[in-house]
Amino acid sequence: MARKAARANLFEVAGGATSVTYATTGIAGQPSFHFRDADHDVNAEGTGIRTKKTELGALVTIDLDVVADGPSTTATLVLPTVNLGDQTEQKLRTLVMVTITANTIGGPDLVVGQLQRYKSVTVRGTAKSVAF
Repeated sequence: MARKAARANLFEVAGGATSVTYATTGIAGQPSFHFRDADHDVNAEGTGIRTKKTELGALVTIDLDVVADGPSTTATLVLPTVNLGDQTEQKLRTLVMVTITANTIGGPDLVVGQLQRYKSVTVRGTAKSVAF
């Protein structure tokens, strides 16, 4: 019977001024996400991290700036599945999307034109399996 491939649970990537560290679990038993760029240095844990499985891989998103009557900013790590095989670490190349969503005090329906603007950053690093 074939052995199931080990999956990575810690992802550390960077590109330019942007860096992300994402762990699917941790000592407290919940995920953690740290995002840093020229404008932000944000940590999120547990329910502050939203994950959606898509054909691209998992989209792992946190809020960077939330403004009730102005633009809000999120960071999304596009996370492919990484099978480690017999290794504890594999190289990783992917994207981080920073999304700025326009809003007004009357709600997003009052914004004319494109609501979301995107900044895509190619990042490289490692996917690891670690015991927490």
